[in-house]
Amino acid sequence: AYILGGFAGILACSGAVLYFDLDRAYLEYLAIAGIPLATLTGVYTAWLFGQARGRSWSEDRFLTAKMFVEMLVAGIASLILLVSSNHFSLVLAVACLAAVSMHAHRMVIEPQMETLH
Repeated sequence: AYILGGFAGILACSGAVLYFDLDRAYLEYLAIAGIPLATLTGVYTAWLFGQARGRSWSEDRFLTAKMFVEMLVAGIASLILLVSSNHFSLVLAVACLAAVSMHAHRMVIEPQMETLH
């Protein structure tokens, strides 16, 4: 829970820097703390999913690794969308985000709809 709180604090501070139009150099310092906290948040989320016994994905040994890869792909694709002006890169980033979203839907949402016996 401390990880989630720390990451939320970093996001709030980043939002404050942007909203109040403060020196953008602060964002670099926040990124240094935010990137590891974002990674830990993704891994912690996978760990929490693994604790939900009785669901099909709770028995997946590679759930943490899968979510880590999804997190990296989604983060890189989001950065490409923000900074790239190349049309091919933008299309590739949107395709990556769509693929991650579909996989996450199949991995998390669909198992929630199954009945427990």
